[in-house]
Amino acid sequence: MNPPRTASPRSQIIDGFRGLAILAVLCFHYLYRWAPPRNASDAYGYDAVHLWPAFGWSGVQLFFIISGLVISMTLLSARDALEFGVRRFARLYPAFVVAAAVITLVLAIHDPLGLKVGLRDYLLTLTLLSNNIGHWNLVDGAFWSLTVEVRFYAYAALFHALLGARFWWGLVALAAVGAMARLVHPAAANLLFIADWTAPFLLGVGIWFAVFRREAWPAVVCAVAGLGAYGLHVPHAGEPGGAALIASGFVLGGGGLMALLLWKAPMLPLGPLAWLGRISYSLYLYHQKLGVTVIHDLKRLGAPDLAAFLGATGVAVGLGWLSFHLIEGPTQAAILWLYGRLRRERRIPAAPLPLLPLPVPIAWRDSANDPR
Repeated sequence: MNPPRTASPRSQIIDGFRGLAILAVLCFHYLYRWAPPRNASDAYGYDAVHLWPAFGWSGVQLFFIISGLVISMTLLSARDALEFGVRRFARLYPAFVVAAAVITLVLAIHDPLGLKVGLRDYLLTLTLLSNNIGHWNLVDGAFWSLTVEVRFYAYAALFHALLGARFWWGLVALAAVGAMARLVHPAAANLLFIADWTAPFLLGVGIWFAVFRREAWPAVVCAVAGLGAYGLHVPHAGEPGGAALIASGFVLGGGGLMALLLWKAPMLPLGPLAWLGRISYSLYLYHQKLGVTVIHDLKRLGAPDLAAFLGATGVAVGLGWLSFHLIEGPTQAAILWLYGRLRRERRIPAAPLPLLPLPVPIAWRDSANDPR
């Protein structure tokens, strides 16, 4: 086996593709999602609504590919299951709680589109399970992907606890079981086995083993299983205007190009795109409902379409930047510091199911490279 590839503490390639993914999602929500045919009425007020951004929902699948890559790194560098869970919690949850509170408060004061978010919606949204138990009125609909992420983390940790470094076999089996279960009951298959979304996660795991571990067997198996699962179920295949085909090209082409750049040009600077990717998780949390409300308000004031779009984008990026610097980064650092201190003082015992970590390049043991 070739030695593992070392990498910079903050990969501009990964951040750049995060930036590409959030731009796709933003265009989908700001130019297409809140007008017919996806919405009963036109919430934007644009002079014309075009179908070309319909492929933008696939940006979430590109995020899932990145998650598969980075969670493989996190699993193999964590000392045990408890540390893995703490790192995931610190990375995602505090910023999520604050963003959901801000959105709920803003919409309680100003809700011209009737998005109707209340305290009950907020509390159920915080469980990260509400859309799995029949409550679909999330504080922001974009939060659905977090419930998928959390279930993937749980499966990945379980399989690593059971199989050690061969955790990827468990994920391949999960995809196979999900594909078979979908033939019987699609909704149950997605609920229990995340059947609709195992494909991009597996592709990301394959990229990790191919590029950074240089292990051909898991890379090939995960790639073949991921492509097979994707071919069996292309999400939103009914989108108009060939959007599903464009989306598939965006997801698979984007994942392939990211892998190629990580392999051949890992130090390539991607400038503003990488900067956008750095704040992409916080930006993702805030962008949808607040941004669409800004578009609606600006159009009512007579702003041109482009100005309304750029205005909403500016507000969302500003909120994402503030959240990243004031909430996401500081709370993550504080939680990890406290956990490290308690562990050093032996107040926190090791998790009962050790993760049997493999050596990972030290430069990649950086929680800043976690998904989104």
